[in-house]
Amino acid sequence: TKYTVDVFTSKDVRGSGTDAQVFVNIIGKDGETRERKLPSKRKHFERGRKDTFTLPAFELGDLVRLVVRHDGTGMGAGWHLDRIDVRSELSGRGWSFPCGEWLDKSEGDGLIERELQAEALVVGPEPEAESGLSSSSALWRSHAQLAQVMKQQQMMRYGTPSISPAAIGLSF
Repeated sequence: TKYTVDVFTSKDVRGSGTDAQVFVNIIGKDGETRERKLPSKRKHFERGRKDTFTLPAFELGDLVRLVVRHDGTGMGAGWHLDRIDVRSELSGRGWSFPCGEWLDKSEGDGLIERELQAEALVVGPEPEAESGLSSSSALWRSHAQLAQVMKQQQMMRYGTPSISPAAIGLSF
């Protein structure tokens, strides 16, 4: 599956952005991603920004912790992180990892690594649901998403899908 990782740099803290390389390790009840570098560009991790990344990984189950750090490189490496939100493409569930602290050798407690605890993230309705699609269109979309999830689960477990959407009454 894939995880969408939204990184929110604090907006109300002067100098909160960083040019350093940022790394995360997402930890769930069924495993962890191990440390991954977030592929950043110059505009990433600036004050008040939301930066979105996609990380492929096995399904981790309920997320419990996230370890975030930076490498301390670059001018003004210090970083004030508001929070990180993570969503599983497979399950559609989301978690928020609040921080609200500096990752900076010369600010706060001087740490550049934080272990953040998960909180449930309420994921809003899909944009299509807000746009006035009929309930039958929304239902079809739900069935299509379910079929995709089932196929991904089969492939992860057995290597090839054994259930086709047609076998469970879905047609495309």
